[in-house]
Amino acid sequence: MENSRSLHGGHLALLWAVLSAFYVGGGWLGLHLVPNTHGVFIAPASGIGIAAIMIFVVQAFPGVLLGTMLIAALQDLPPVATVGVIFAGITEAALAGLIARKVFRDNLVMSRTADIIRFLLILAPFSTAIAATFVTVTGMVGGVFVPGQFQHAF
Repeated sequence: MENSRSLHGGHLALLWAVLSAFYVGGGWLGLHLVPNTHGVFIAPASGIGIAAIMIFVVQAFPGVLLGTMLIAALQDLPPVATVGVIFAGITEAALAGLIARKVFRDNLVMSRTADIIRFLLILAPFSTAIAATFVTVTGMVGGVFVPGQFQHAF
């Protein structure tokens, strides 16, 4: 994409470090603000990941991946559920961020109300539903949820 930022060397490493720190901060905030007995709510971090992918495209992936790995490590989850949290975090950011770049093209600011509504009603729920499915299924496989809790967990 023509308006993506291109970073190299130390600037790229700094992007990854700052992005993963913000991602972990957002994830920690989400885990502690919502009384969730299962401990997988990371919505503030997801928004940070989506914004980073929208702005920096592929260059943001390592920072988002590192952030999701650190968030998963902060939770007391079985290995299968941990992989699900990591995969869900990177998938949600990638899907929403990359699709938004295609849909909004040069208008990543989303200054029009119609752009914001399109993002909130189409892109965000789509990517979130896919991420929630990964987390729920791997959580059930890992023993975090029992099959009867699927609707509550999802």
